[in-house]
Amino acid sequence: MGSNSKEFTEICGKFDLFWITTTPNNQIQVLRQLVTTEKKIILDKPIATSVSEIDLIEDLILNSQSKIYLSQPWTFSHLWSKMKIVILSIEGEVLIQTERGGSVVRKELPPEIDWTPHDIYLLADYVDSLEKGHRQINLVSREKNNQHILLKYKVGQDRKFEISAGYATERKAHLRAFAEGKLVVEVSFDKGEITDHRGLNPIKFAMESENPIMAMLTFISENEPTVDWNLILSLYRDLVGVSY
Repeated sequence: MGSNSKEFTEICGKFDLFWITTTPNNQIQVLRQLVTTEKKIILDKPIATSVSEIDLIEDLILNSQSKIYLSQPWTFSHLWSKMKIVILSIEGEVLIQTERGGSVVRKELPPEIDWTPHDIYLLADYVDSLEKGHRQINLVSREKNNQHILLKYKVGQDRKFEISAGYATERKAHLRAFAEGKLVVEVSFDKGEITDHRGLNPIKFAMESENPIMAMLTFISENEPTVDWNLILSLYRDLVGVSY
């Protein structure tokens, strides 16, 4: 049954929330059929791998009668929530580094584009949490080689955010924050752990029973969160290497 079929449209009318999980090009085709349905729609990551796909997504969002969201379970996790509280409490300059990747290489997606959205969404959520006067975000540098990317941002006057993602021989999913050159707090998403280094001895918190996907689905189904699409699409343009 194709996404353009009458049966597909009729079935879609029976549901309130959709999570589209396929490649960006196929997501766009399905989204075209859903934007007038006045539903809640979650787009899987990545939402785009090229500037043409970014432009198509932007056009669909601007003309949508549906509420469109992102598949970003880690921004709904207790790990990130606790990490963000610590980061926002630090005065002065802070460097936030993320490292994410794995050995799986999908035919349709380059590894760097496959892995980076997790932390693009964390960065967007972090920026949204700052005071209004600190919402400036600028791409400082973009370094890309075979199957890997490093994006460096400056946020406001005293925040730096570095996203490293792509192919790795073993799975990696870490986030660390440094102040005055010293490690302050770190998260291991794979282990479900956050470690606070601010005292004399590190304090580790384990949150292994957490299910970020269910937390995301529950929150979106029960609320109407906002998505800063201008920021998200700008970050995707940085990812695919397009400057505006």
